[in-house]
Amino acid sequence: ASDVYKRQVLVCVTMAFVSLRLIDSKFDNRRHLYSAIVIGCVSIFFSHTAILVLGACGVAIALAAINQSSKSVWVQVAIIGTAWIATFSLNYFLFLRGFGEGEEIQNYWSHAFLPPLTSFEAAKIWYDRLSSIYAYNGISGSAFNLFAFLGLSSLATLSRPNSFLARFGMALLLFSAIVSTLNIYPVSARLSLYLNPAIILITILSLIHI
Repeated sequence: ASDVYKRQVLVCVTMAFVSLRLIDSKFDNRRHLYSAIVIGCVSIFFSHTAILVLGACGVAIALAAINQSSKSVWVQVAIIGTAWIATFSLNYFLFLRGFGEGEEIQNYWSHAFLPPLTSFEAAKIWYDRLSSIYAYNGISGSAFNLFAFLGLSSLATLSRPNSFLARFGMALLLFSAIVSTLNIYPVSARLSLYLNPAIILITILSLIHI
């Protein structure tokens, strides 16, 4: 099982890297474009959470493309998005359809799904889940540390709206929260190790800003 979670982390780091290279090249390097397409498509078959990572990368890439006036940039964005979505659809219909609906996996994951954030009790569960991820990194999951991290993350995102790291990290956390409230994939401790790179990147960005 640990190898599965390691692959999820590897996919997250790799996709963040190739996406950042594409953006840094200002969409003017075909090799970086092909790398993003190929690595993204392949990663879908090696990690269940790859689609969340690709979604976050897609948001960051699309936001970076807004600053480009060339139509060819948007063509590249469309090609990347189409390739990733088509590959995920193929993987879903061939292998994943019904996977998360099994009684055994639902029972295993049931403790780690996030409830809709509509009450104080729900907010407490969200806090417990986030704390479990934060503490799993070997750092205290105390309320102070957790809210300090969230505050710094928000500050980094607002102060550096054009930063790929901020866009990618916050989008990944948001997508993960959404799919968990829909009971698609859990958020808790080792089940969410793929979030570690995003947490580390946002923390570094926050400290650099300070």
